[in-house]
Amino acid sequence: MHKRFIQRNPFSWFTALLILIIGLLGLPAPAWADVQYAAQQEVLIEQIDLYVGNDSNSYNAGVAADIINGYVLYPGEVFSFNTVVGMRTSAKGFINGIMYVTVDGEKATKEAMGSGVCRISTALFQAANDVGFDIIERHNHAYESTYAALGNDAAVMYGILDNQFRNNCEFPIRIKCWLENRRVIVVQFYRIVSG
Repeated sequence: MHKRFIQRNPFSWFTALLILIIGLLGLPAPAWADVQYAAQQEVLIEQIDLYVGNDSNSYNAGVAADIINGYVLYPGEVFSFNTVVGMRTSAKGFINGIMYVTVDGEKATKEAMGSGVCRISTALFQAANDVGFDIIERHNHAYESTYAALGNDAAVMYGILDNQFRNNCEFPIRIKCWLENRRVIVVQFYRIVSG
């Protein structure tokens, strides 16, 4: 879990109810209560549904989606896929997937830990691009994938290729993403607004 989640989501339903009661009684809010955050709502502003098939690569995309799901991107902040997801290791739940490489000028495949995370990276890029975020870093795959045309994809490789975009809005964005029915990646961007 990212440290930001602990810092920005200190409320249980009980805490939120307690703050509401304190407000209704006209008492001063306790110092630890971020009342503005407790009143925030989320409004869906973008959704991408990307069909990726059902294989080990899609499984890895789902693992990465679970890591990213719920991430809050604040105004002016840059989202870095590699920073958020980190190294693709078995300890995080990743498995070997198929990676396309070039050998002697020919297309070939090899197994690689966590291969397939480009699928969630691509869906994130498409959502960020559609919203109008500043695209800081994005890379084509060496070969066109089955799920996105070159130029509409976002290849990532830890420590080498990253997918980065900046929230140029005046409000924070919550990223929600998951693998649905083991074959469709869903990415949603929510505008966080004060209620």
